[in-house]
Amino acid sequence: MIAREQVTTRTRGQSWSRMDWILIALLLLLCCFWIHRLMHWDFVPVEDAAILLRYARNLANGYGIRWNVGQHPIDGATDFLYMAAIAGISRITGLGVIQASRLLNLTAYIGSVLLVYVGSRRLFDANRWVSVGLAAYLIACPGVQLARGCFGAPFFGAALLSAWFMANLYVERRRSWDIAIAFALLSLISGLVRPEGVIVTAAMLVAILYGTGKKDRSKVVVSYLVVFAVLGGGYFIWHWRYFGYPLPNPYYVKGRGHLHWDGLLFSCKEIGEMLAPVIPLIPFGWSSPRCRNRTVRMLLVAVPYALMWVLLETANDFAGRFQYPVLALVLLMLPGIWEDMPAVFHLKDWRSYSLTSRRTIALCSVLGVLVSMGYIDGRFHSVDSAFGMRPFARKLEPYADRGYTMAITEAGTLPFYSRWNAIDLFALNDAVIAHSENGRLPRGYLDQVRPALVMYHAWGSVPESIYDQILTGGPPDPGMQTGRLSFIQAQVATLQLVSQYVHSHDYILAAAYGSDPCNLHLYWVRADLPDADDLVRVIRETPYYFLDNGKLAADFRNNLLPSGDCRLNR
Repeated sequence: MIAREQVTTRTRGQSWSRMDWILIALLLLLCCFWIHRLMHWDFVPVEDAAILLRYARNLANGYGIRWNVGQHPIDGATDFLYMAAIAGISRITGLGVIQASRLLNLTAYIGSVLLVYVGSRRLFDANRWVSVGLAAYLIACPGVQLARGCFGAPFFGAALLSAWFMANLYVERRRSWDIAIAFALLSLISGLVRPEGVIVTAAMLVAILYGTGKKDRSKVVVSYLVVFAVLGGGYFIWHWRYFGYPLPNPYYVKGRGHLHWDGLLFSCKEIGEMLAPVIPLIPFGWSSPRCRNRTVRMLLVAVPYALMWVLLETANDFAGRFQYPVLALVLLMLPGIWEDMPAVFHLKDWRSYSLTSRRTIALCSVLGVLVSMGYIDGRFHSVDSAFGMRPFARKLEPYADRGYTMAITEAGTLPFYSRWNAIDLFALNDAVIAHSENGRLPRGYLDQVRPALVMYHAWGSVPESIYDQILTGGPPDPGMQTGRLSFIQAQVATLQLVSQYVHSHDYILAAAYGSDPCNLHLYWVRADLPDADDLVRVIRETPYYFLDNGKLAADFRNNLLPSGDCRLNR
């Protein structure tokens, strides 16, 4: 209890001055430089982001939250409030949803950088040079790359950081109703941006309870429970009624009651790499009772954030987008957990050092920040691998108004730019498949829809017999059609059924594009379409750049290698 009382009764350090405003201006300039350096505005949205943008575009155009216009609403976007915010910005400003997404994310990115600096200064009266160094590190982290790819991680991270700032403001400064309610509202907003925001903000609530005495806990607990029960409960009821299911569609596909140990290991690895320059200094948070309290609060949020990914498949974790939001939460706390180090380790006052020593320390500190920025900037380098799919998809766009449907495994760039109705064969955007037995494609579903175009991804790393069946359309492996399946296993089972369908019905193999002969996108066109010949010609004559790596693909339709030859070829 003594340590917790010290948190609120201590003497404050450095006061706010003109220098703080100068440093804020420099941080803004550095943000602008980083955006100018990395923000290529013609960058094609990454596959998963293009999926969300399709929902946002339909909502902005007045069609509701739908994957296909005129069909039942479906929550395949997951990032509900992010998607709705993009649609609102697009509707109000007239911007396309791609630019609306980037405007929203870059605003959130800059806001997070400033909040790390201002927040640490206001909460802990932190040394301004420590605060500006940590804010500069956040600038170099993959926020701009994520905004460029149109992922909502910067927006989600800003929402969580705002809630975390209020949580620490409640513990450190003012344990009042207004701060408690603000924390609860920002927690709800975080949960609406992404569902895991509920888990993270619940961990923040636990951190608040740890950091405060019993008499100060009631306000924040009551505020949190009332806001989530009334406003959150209202949203939950509306969501269930509007979409027909209580949770976003991808959760039924990726979760399935499995523990994803690979996702847990990957999450810990990504967070470890993002925080590598500062992790060795975290143990210094035990230097005093006051700093130990803050360190434990930080870990009560950061550790559950890393561990929760054991519940979900973390495929397509582009530029660490699932782990990025926790970064700013840790950076905000670091000045506070290091505050008592000078006194504990009997370090001399800064002014007592000689001018030469001060210059040397300052130079080493600046170099340390620059090296850290260079490390994290190089760690999350990304390229536009979807640039070639955009012109290919636009070649199909003239056929979009003819009521055709494509059944596809790559559900991002191709349907977004072609504007066709689409069936997502991997079920992230299809409630029929997602809620079927173990997420497999229901038999008879494709017969009902009779898609004009079928496109699926065949890769040679699956077992030989399964890969060969996917290429030849033979009977599916019975072991993959029964029992409990993981997300990846359900994808493979679906591929077997789709291949059998196109081989047993009247479809033309228009192309088998791949950057190598064992990693293919196969395109099938229904032969009885009036536009069948035109579609086959467009598919074969348009240069195709493979989504996995952006390389110009060859057409292997006349030279499909069996799995054994693939392995020899590699």
